[in-house]
Amino acid sequence: APAVLLVHDKGRQAKDFDEPIKELDNQGLAAKLDEDGYAVLSLDLRGHGQNPRPPRDLAPKDWQNMSADLQAAYTFLLGRHNRR
Repeated sequence: APAVLLVHDKGRQAKDFDEPIKELDNQGLAAKLDEDGYAVLSLDLRGHGQNPRPPRDLAPKDWQNMSADLQAAYTFLLGRHNRR
């Protein structure tokens, strides 16, 4: 199955992909993709969703680290996917 990494917008969270969408028969995007046979991974970016909020605004370094986080998630997803 193809693999999909769902990434939320700034200030949002991974749970957003579970929100019902009328055009998808009130399923969330993640559930619909999974039902259609995709391997799906969604995660909360640093300082978002279930991740702890830093005591300060996110610094440029935090945003750079998010890029590394996404690369690690992508690598994990592909590795897991390729191992079936």
